Amino acid sequence: MFYGLTTTELQQMAFQVAEYKGVTHPFDQTKQMAGRHWLAGFLASNATLTIREPEATSITRAVGFNKAQVDNFFEKWPSILECIGPIDGDRIWNMDESGLTVVHKPGRIIAKKGQKQVGKVTSGERGKTVPIISA
Repeated sequence: MFYGLTTTELQQMAFQVAEYKGVTHPFDQTKQMAGRHWLAGFLASNATLTIREPEATSITRAVGFNKAQVDNFFEKWPSILECIGPIDGDRIWNMDESGLTVVHKPGRIIAKKGQKQVGKVTSGERGKTVPIISA
């Protein structure tokens, strides 16, 4: 989770496995990795995998969003609703943050086809953010 394999890492791993198992292979000995044709064949024979552009995700968010934290939120939610009273439709807002990024953009990774969100850990998520409220 959040540590997807790049195509280069997969090609290097294929080379290492072939070497370890003593399998005869046509892989590049100087680069120590399988070639593009092997990668294309691998992806073709594993139809559930595809190459995707991951969403940059900070290590803080990756660690903080887990089952225990989500369960904790939903345990506290009823008592919060008791304190603030009923929520009418005019008090519900769709909010998001948007901004310019000052951190690197992660490269493409191999992920399961149809997966809605694909993330990769980065040093930070984004730079300055601007709140956007839409009614």
